[in-house]
Formats: sequence, C-alpha cells, structure tokens
Amino acid sequence: MNQKTHALSVVIVLIAMLSTLTSCTKSSTEEPTTDATATGPTYHGAIRALMEKNCTTCHQEGSIGPFALTSYEVVRDMANLVSASASAGRMPPWMPADDCYPLADHRGLSDEDLNALATWAENGTLEGNPDDYVAPDISPTAPTGEPDLMLDAGVDYTPDVNKPDDYRCLPLPYTFEEDTFLTSSWVFPDQAELVHHVLLYLVPDYDIAAMEQLDAAEEGAGYTCFGSPIVGTGETLGGWVPGSVPKVFPDNMAIRIPAGSRIVMQMHFNVLNFEGPAPADRTQVGFWTLPSGTTPEYLVEILPYPHLGISIPPHEASWEEVRDFPVPAGGRIIAVTPHMHTLGSEIRIDLLRGDQSHCLVNIPDWDFNWQQAYSFPDDSYLDTELNDVVRLSCTYDNSVENQPVVNGEQQEPKLVSWGDGTRDEMCLAYLAVALPFYEDLAVCTGADSCIVSCEDSTCFLGCVINSGLDCAQCLTLPMATCAAPVCPTELGELSACFATCDNPQTCVFATCSEEYEGFYQCMKPYILDGTCNSDLESCGLAFGDEP
Repeated sequence: MNQKTHALSVVIVLIAMLSTLTSCTKSSTEEPTTDATATGPTYHGAIRALMEKNCTTCHQEGSIGPFALTSYEVVRDMANLVSASASAGRMPPWMPADDCYPLADHRGLSDEDLNALATWAENGTLEGNPDDYVAPDISPTAPTGEPDLMLDAGVDYTPDVNKPDDYRCLPLPYTFEEDTFLTSSWVFPDQAELVHHVLLYLVPDYDIAAMEQLDAAEEGAGYTCFGSPIVGTGETLGGWVPGSVPKVFPDNMAIRIPAGSRIVMQMHFNVLNFEGPAPADRTQVGFWTLPSGTTPEYLVEILPYPHLGISIPPHEASWEEVRDFPVPAGGRIIAVTPHMHTLGSEIRIDLLRGDQSHCLVNIPDWDFNWQQAYSFPDDSYLDTELNDVVRLSCTYDNSVENQPVVNGEQQEPKLVSWGDGTRDEMCLAYLAVALPFYEDLAVCTGADSCIVSCEDSTCFLGCVINSGLDCAQCLTLPMATCAAPVCPTELGELSACFATCDNPQTCVFATCSEEYEGFYQCMKPYILDGTCNSDLESCGLAFGDEP
C-alpha cells in the first residue's frame, strides 16, 4: 500500500460516496428546504456549531483540509458525505480507542452529534434561522498572552512538490543563554494548506555542530529528516497537528531547556495533491516561559522508550513486538506519545503495577499521518510508584498488499528493523513525566537503585534515561574514563562503531547494540563494586564499597 495522506483519502472517499449516493444526494442547485412545519436539527440551530467545534480547524480556506466547511451551501451539498465519514469514524481524525485512561481534548463525535448529522441530512438539510446560532465552546488556539519568544528558521523553505511528503528539519537560529523553563509552545503554520505536522526537538550544545553540518550539506534551508532530527537525544519540546490544541502546563510545571541549547523544527509538508509550484513557507513558533530566575515545582521530562531491537519478517500481516521499560517513581505521567512508521497497524502502551495493568493509550488502527501527543486531563495525572513498568506493544503489517509503490511498482516485502528511513520502522513511546524539581540535586539521583538489578545494557540505559536525559548525557565521559584501563578492547570497539553512525539512539540501540552490550557486560562488575565511583560521583551515582 502506498503511503497514504489525509487529502488523498478524503478525495477517494468523496468520489466513492458521490458515485453511490447520486440518487439521494441533493443537487447543488436545489433550494434548501424551508418548510416551517419541518422538525429536526437545522444548520444554524445545531450543525453550524458542530462543524465549527469539530471540523473547521482543518476544513477552512487556506488550511490542510481539501475543502472548507464554513458555509451553509457547502455543508448542505456535502451533508451525506460528512455524515457517512463521521459515522464511520474517519472524521474528525482521532485514533485512540475509548477503552483506556481518559484523554484530554477528545475529538470524537458523540452519539448525539452523529444522530444530528444523520437526521439533518435525511430531513432535507434545513437552513433554519441565523438567530438560532449559538457559538460552541472551543478550546483556545494558543496560550493566553503574547509569547515570551517568537522564532522561525530565519529563511524561507519551499516544499519539494516532487515528494508526496516532504520532511524537513529546520534549525532555529537562537541559542538559549541560560536555563529556560518552558510552560507552553505553539506553532503558527505559514502555508497551512501544506503543513501536515510540526515537531520541536531540543538540540544540546554538544550536538549543535553536527546539526549545522547537516544543514550545510544540503541546498536550501535545513536538511532532510524522517522520524527523528538525526542529532540530539530526540527530546521533544512540543508540536502541532491540524486540529490539535496547545498544551499549557499547570503553573507549577515546566520543561527545562538547558543553557547553550538550540531547537530544530521538523516540518512535514503534504504536497501530494498540490498543483503548481509550492509557495515558500516561514512557519513560526511561540514559546511561553517562566520569568528568568524562576524555577518550577515539577520538571517535565519527555522520556523516550524505544524498542530498537524490532525485527519484522517479510510477508507477516500481523507481527507483534513487545518490550517493557522501568518508570521513575515519584513522578506524575501527564501525556503519552506513541510512534511507528507506515507498516504499523496497532500500538498500545500499558502501565504495569504488580499484577495490575493500566492502559494509557490504545490505537487499534494506526495511521502515520495522524500521530500526535495525547495529554491526560489536569485532574487525572497518573502518579508513578516504585517498580512500575511501561509495556510497549507494536503490531505491523508487512504483507505484500501493504508495501509502498515506488516508480509505479509495488515493492516486495523485506525484513524490516529499526531505522529513520521511510522503509524502516520504529516502536517508540514518549512519556511526559513531571518529576519534583531540585535545583541542587545530582542529575542521576535514584538511578543507582535501579541499575543494581540490571542484567543487560538495555535495562541499564532505561534506568539512566528514566532519571532524565541529563543523566544520560552526564555519564558519557565518566563511563569512558573508567572503562579505559579496565575494558579498553570493548571501549575501542564501541567507539569505532559509534564513529560509523550519526543518530545517537540508532547507534546505541540498533547499529552498535552488540558492541554496547559487550561494553556493558565488561563494565558491569566495575560499576557495581564501586571501582567507577570516583568517575561517576559527579553525576550522582555511587555503588558498593570502593576496593
């Protein structure tokens, strides 16, 4: 199956629906029913507000939707199509099933809304009296007040119309001179009819040079990317998809942007059905922050849980990969983001606590083009406890029928593993966890009690990452320093492997996973008996008794 896009699917559905509903669909030249004795919902009395609350964020002039649903005439003429798409669950796009933890900003229509649409279409699409219109209660489209910082790429980028989907990473030309605490961010798309989604990634100071090299290696603004920004830890600061609403943290929570960091903005342009040359884009991002010198009560960490050992055999139509990860205790889970590529068919994230299982999110019909972060309501954050585990379950369709079409030919299934490319796959979850903020606390505090039970390198990395991405960054040099005299061969093999790849996550968990496992098994006794304590103490770790 060719990689689908929302615009294309809507057009296909439209053609199919119109061909089967010709006999019962009102002609566009037919006058609306105005019989005063007719009963049931009218456009101004119910349907207009329903459209504005659930549909017109995307379906308006200049936005990503292929047609605008902002006038009575258009909605009247498409009444059967709108009702059928909504009843089938295709619109508005909302992938999670309703059998898990409650999610904020739910976009699914209620049974009452669906019945109103169907009845309105069946009764002749009554226009009603404009005085009956009551504006819907709609979430704000941006945080209140002007942003403290507004950024863009500094140059225009013109999407490549030769690609059905153009993924472009655009470095934002701004360096944060001090630790900054982010309470909200919001993307303001320029060419909204082309921008499918935007993700904002943190790039630490030590990865800025690599990002600039990628930028300089390609003509035009930014560089090609897919699935991740290639550089940095992959820490997500925010994002935008059509129809989404901004996440504003409570007053006592914020994401820390370390001093010296920058941000790269990943743009996904949907240009499949765009006619003519694409216009230049200058999308902007607004940032709302705490006042300089102010710190939050809780620090929000976007923790990655990647199952990078996936291996999906060819011709398997329902192949499942499952992995468990430790969760930091004493925090609060406030949001979750599942991620796969185009072979993904289902993804589920559960929190395991003893013999109990709590479903955080379940997407039974995955669509790469409609992925997003899912927030929990402010009054329903999930507190984490000692020994909690997150289980990530990913299902893939690697059958012949589900392969992409390249140059007019459908590709043959192949063995698929973790990677950033369009024909690679991912099994990944991000958890936004609010942890108590202690300004003077060592970065890896708490990881030592987790590490002592680890048997392999994946567990070790999970313990480190769950203490915060700062911990993973802090340990790089101390681990190498301690390893040099005791595990020189394993350190050399790992270093040589790292030199062959660019993406840190791919290096550690995929390309160099065997070398990293060998390195960890060699280092494990020296870590646990305290040999490395003098090197690790700067990161807040201590083990055993020093010999």
